[in-house]
Amino acid sequence: MRSTDRLTTMDKTGEIHPKGMREGKWKVCKNCTVYGEMAALIEQQAYRDGHRIDETWEGPDGKPEGVPTELADCVIRIMDLFEQYGMDLEDTLKAKNSYNATREYRHGGKVI
Repeated sequence: MRSTDRLTTMDKTGEIHPKGMREGKWKVCKNCTVYGEMAALIEQQAYRDGHRIDETWEGPDGKPEGVPTELADCVIRIMDLFEQYGMDLEDTLKAKNSYNATREYRHGGKVI
């Protein structure tokens, strides 16, 4: 099973968004604009300075830590955001991936 298959399967089970609701991530009305706040939280999760990208460990309270864990948090937040606003993650991933396949090497001249 590809990782995108597993992601969309997880999303379809409805596990992500209800948990976000229980955790109080959506205290505002459904039509309120919270995208900027969520985008900032996603960006904040992605940073884990001073550690190898593949390094994981268990914190003193048993919480998984490390870059892979923080990236998983990003995916969870993105899935929650899609569900909150009724957007289709699977269709969006497929459309974007199809479009990206048509793009030339290093389009836009971006360098990491």
